[in-house]
Amino acid sequence: MNRDVMTISRLIEETQHRLTRGKVVSGPAEARILVAEAFRESLGHPLPLPDLTLKSGDAVPTGAVEKVRDQVIRRVGGEPLQYLIGWQVFLGHEYRVGPGVLVPRPETEGLVDCAMKSLAQSASPPRSGIEIGVGSGVISIELLKHFPELRMRASDASPQALEYAKINAHALLGSDAARLELLKADAKEIWPAFVAGKVDFIISNPPYLGGEDECSKDVIRHEPQMALFPNRTVGGDADRFYREIALRAAERLNPEGFVFLEIPHTRVASITAFFAPKVWKTEIISDLSQRPRILKAQLWTG
Repeated sequence: MNRDVMTISRLIEETQHRLTRGKVVSGPAEARILVAEAFRESLGHPLPLPDLTLKSGDAVPTGAVEKVRDQVIRRVGGEPLQYLIGWQVFLGHEYRVGPGVLVPRPETEGLVDCAMKSLAQSASPPRSGIEIGVGSGVISIELLKHFPELRMRASDASPQALEYAKINAHALLGSDAARLELLKADAKEIWPAFVAGKVDFIISNPPYLGGEDECSKDVIRHEPQMALFPNRTVGGDADRFYREIALRAAERLNPEGFVFLEIPHTRVASITAFFAPKVWKTEIISDLSQRPRILKAQLWTG
């Protein structure tokens, strides 16, 4: 360590200045994260954010300065912070992410919370579930951690996403990772991998953007378009996944089974209409911004 190079406080100040000048809105917070994460590679362990204040006068490890400066350039260029540091916190757990897999969003935490609460109120704990579009695995893994008797089958069309889901399952579930069966799906047909048997619920945060005007240019440039736009793989309209799930879910669910879907707040009525009222009981749940975000549908009995 060269104590003449730079202190932690100076590096944070420089990083914050560069990010702010580059019009990164959350520059001050991201500056601390980038500096803290640089310690993970340089020292072999992360430096908790509170320690940045306590050790602000300490020298920065050799190599960390250039690493942070390189990441600032990439961040100002629009690359997601999560890709730079390699992880994203979701419901208090650290998930590995990177190019080729969608960065988990806070809205999806609401989807998982809705599923947990609804399934916990069922007559018996859930034993089987399906996730369509597993991504980094956050949804299935959180549900598996919450329900010890549950087994999940989860699919994705992206080999990179399936690899991240596998890594995260082993890291967060340990020996219980075997309770998550990961399957490669054909982008043209979302159901064949799940033909055998019925399950207690189906959950999905599917691709649903209808056009590039619905998200930022940086997201389009860096995150997998297959996970954003349903028409980038096989064509069709933005509601394709919702329509297919509603059409075939009933035959794959046990009595009183659930469907949980993250939906765009601009198309709530059209998506809900796919779930016929004589077959389904539906409920819409809002996100933290009070926008309709989650569709819960349960099979009628009798």
